[in-house]
Amino acid sequence: MAFLKSFTLLSAAALTYLSNAAPAVPSKDGIDATLQQASNSSLANHPHFDIRIHPRANIPINSLSMLVNGLDALTAIGLTDHRTRSPPMHFHSPSNPHVIIDVNPKRPATTILNELATLCIYYGIADMAGRRQYTEAVFDCLWNNVYVAEVIISNHGSLATASNTTTTGSLEALGDQFQPHFFYLATAKNIDLATAFVTAMNAIRTFSSRGSTEVVAGYIYTDPGPQWDASMLFPETGRPLRRRPPYLEYRYVIFSMRLALIYMFEHRRIAELGITFRIDDVYLGSALLIKGKRDQNAIGTLDASATTA
Repeated sequence: MAFLKSFTLLSAAALTYLSNAAPAVPSKDGIDATLQQASNSSLANHPHFDIRIHPRANIPINSLSMLVNGLDALTAIGLTDHRTRSPPMHFHSPSNPHVIIDVNPKRPATTILNELATLCIYYGIADMAGRRQYTEAVFDCLWNNVYVAEVIISNHGSLATASNTTTTGSLEALGDQFQPHFFYLATAKNIDLATAFVTAMNAIRTFSSRGSTEVVAGYIYTDPGPQWDASMLFPETGRPLRRRPPYLEYRYVIFSMRLALIYMFEHRRIAELGITFRIDDVYLGSALLIKGKRDQNAIGTLDASATTA
């Protein structure tokens, strides 16, 4: 599977789900005048950051479109330097036109820190998905209680306000020689669709804060919180991470999260997954997407009794 896939591929793989999906039903709790503070407990890891969510309960949007575009947006930002600043961002795929994501700095600022944009998108979408509240919304993003940016989630053309935003989402060539390999575990348990997306997005949020070109140095466990019944493990047992060049870098893992969802859509099953990372067929490391929380017994199953489609 070539590493460089266009950003439209995930949307194309999801078209079957989109065509069969029931219309989104907004939560009755989402009222325009209500400010929701994100309930995700992992906000405690970012004491300077806060978010206020303004749902528009009378304007439902397609749930899968929100999740797909959210994952695409986080992938694109995650492959940049999280310490740099970007102009307003606009995320919209022609093959997935149902949802637009705009990230706008608070005026008079003209740029936003990439790390902050990642936090705004992730915590806003994860909170709304957790509430099963798929509607248009505005996320107010605060740093040290100062309003610094907003994220707008909208249907095509209804809420988006920035007509001169910079379209973000192109990927630099990271090398066709990088090839992640995906396979369902032999006893793979099915995972809820929103849970799979939020778990992948949380992994991207975690890894992008460490620098996309930094080397994955050891065992990592990522958990999007108690409400999501899945987690990611990057096991050290069995086959350890490679300790000499080429190394497993976070950028490879970040983009592989997106490719993992493509794989599951193409095979029409959202379930526990194994991933191995290779460059020029040289093993770099491995990972597991599992149902539930940390499971040390699952670590040994990555290279044993796995099934490939």
